[in-house]
Amino acid sequence: MKKLLLIILTVLLTAGLVQSSEEDRAVITGIELTAQTTVSTFGAVVLMGGTTPDGQGSRFTSLAVIANGKKMAVPAAVLESMTGADVMSAQILSEAGYPARGIGPYLYVDLKGRTGPDKLLFRLTFDANGFVEMTKAAIR
Repeated sequence: MKKLLLIILTVLLTAGLVQSSEEDRAVITGIELTAQTTVSTFGAVVLMGGTTPDGQGSRFTSLAVIANGKKMAVPAAVLESMTGADVMSAQILSEAGYPARGIGPYLYVDLKGRTGPDKLLFRLTFDANGFVEMTKAAIR
């Protein structure tokens, strides 16, 4: 019995001396992605954005594309409607269009996200003049 008490006392005393490390999940507050599209579209492209945490993860406070020396910002009203978009899912695509007909080129920024149980694809479209539109589509 004394031996058991000594073991318990030893465990309790040493447990107070042991320290452990805790890991924190970092909050992403901004991104800057650089991509190289084809020369016939936009060439070097930089996607820049600021985010802030909200109840569902994070939301964009700013988002812009820099291409051909021009900064093309996404309007604040559009950013507000992108709740649930995941900054870490960003993909940049480009399309030459039909330059001889005055159509294109186009730059697309795709972001996957979730609103409740629904998985969504947010697509931001830009042309040589700037931001064109944002569309949302359900994905499986």
